[in-house]
Amino acid sequence: MAQLLKTKPGSSTVLPVFLAGKYQTQTISVDSSSSSTTQSPPPKPLLIVTPSGKGTYPVILFFHGFMLRNIFYTDLLNHISSHGFILVAPQLYRVPPKGIREVESAAQVANWLQSGLQSVLPENIEPNLKTVVLSGHSRGGKTAFALALGYVTRSKNFPH
Repeated sequence: MAQLLKTKPGSSTVLPVFLAGKYQTQTISVDSSSSSTTQSPPPKPLLIVTPSGKGTYPVILFFHGFMLRNIFYTDLLNHISSHGFILVAPQLYRVPPKGIREVESAAQVANWLQSGLQSVLPENIEPNLKTVVLSGHSRGGKTAFALALGYVTRSKNFPH
């Protein structure tokens, strides 16, 4: 059970979630045209941030906001990863998307995770893909929600 912090109104106590976690992190860029992986390359360029210590970590698939780049979120992704998560942030588009295209791209990345993520991670890092968390900022949040609701075919990671 999580311990609640008791603070007085107006106190300046900083919650642990706002502090860096206990894990050092590392950032990996994976190009979608790369043939350096043992499996097939991802369908979209990826920014992956992972704890650097040996272990198995839950995965968060993070979708960027409208007309933004995934690298704009590097500080946020590192912060979350320092608390023990692998973050996968695809670059979904660089020009305004049309219709459901970005949700389809998100589904392609989600479906790739099972067969390809381990091949781009360091040897000592294992993804826990039993359940993948979907998250996003702005339009990326809508993309995550659409994927979770099943608007396109997606992997078994997202039961509906």
